[in-house]
Amino acid sequence: MVAYRAARRSTRLAAWTRRHLPRLPRLDRRLTAALVIVAVSGWLFAGITQDVLAHEGLAADDARLLRDVTDYRTGWLTTLATAVTDLALGPVVYGVLAVLGVAVWRRTRLWGPPAGAVALLAAGQLTRLAINWWIARPRPAPALWLTHPHGYAYPSGHTMNATLGYGLAALLLLRLLPPGKLRTAIVTAAAAVLAAGVGLSRIYLGVHWPSDVAGAWAFGLTFLALAVALGHLPRRRPASAPPLPSPEATADKPPPAAPTGMALLAPATGRVRPICLAAFRVSLRHAKPAWRLDRRQGRSGVGLVSLPTYSGFSRT
Repeated sequence: MVAYRAARRSTRLAAWTRRHLPRLPRLDRRLTAALVIVAVSGWLFAGITQDVLAHEGLAADDARLLRDVTDYRTGWLTTLATAVTDLALGPVVYGVLAVLGVAVWRRTRLWGPPAGAVALLAAGQLTRLAINWWIARPRPAPALWLTHPHGYAYPSGHTMNATLGYGLAALLLLRLLPPGKLRTAIVTAAAAVLAAGVGLSRIYLGVHWPSDVAGAWAFGLTFLALAVALGHLPRRRPASAPPLPSPEATADKPPPAAPTGMALLAPATGRVRPICLAAFRVSLRHAKPAWRLDRRQGRSGVGLVSLPTYSGFSRT
């Protein structure tokens, strides 16, 4: 604690930070929460993967949990589970992202968020496929299947598509809605319900072990939180303002031309003192509607428009 307070009060350390770390974003609550979720969900995914490889922990209870779920099969639940699991098909998820992406582009004229969402979903699918082939975990017994799956079991592809895809869709939808905590909570809850429903439907249909679904939830949440963190970083970088021209640099330059539509008149005799461009812009922004014309002492003709005086600039 003493070292932390000393570091905060050190002017030398503060100067070094401003000089060498000018573009690091400040960790506000949203960015901090996203990074914490990335760390926690990534740690959970690594732990579940270790359990699957060693067949211990959560993976050791897969057979019992799967049997408990399949014992409650009924006709209407089977129909509902089949319909819910189809919501995570690739064409459906990419179609939702495409529709929301076009709406975001038409509203904001920004193509970065829609393209980033599609690219991140594709990257997540490719990463999951590589892990799926590497682990090569067999699925439950075909006698339990109520649908026809493809590939290996871990992690669940449908569950990952729903978690990451509908999470990205929620982020795009929030760009179209007015800001508000209630709207954010409703959209987030809807995405979470879809991800949970698809995962449970895969267990109900007998094509995945419970640990396959849990690992896919953690994997998709890791990619989703990473998207939030990466999307938040560019907005936190401070924009560098262009330096103002010095009086010495503008001393030998000709006076600026009078702008069209402004009653800025040059004196009948004598030389107009050059006006700094930055001061001129500030004056136009803060000037009053009624302009006052002053006549210079000892000179004939019409004088310059009197502009408001600001720090660092003198009235001409």
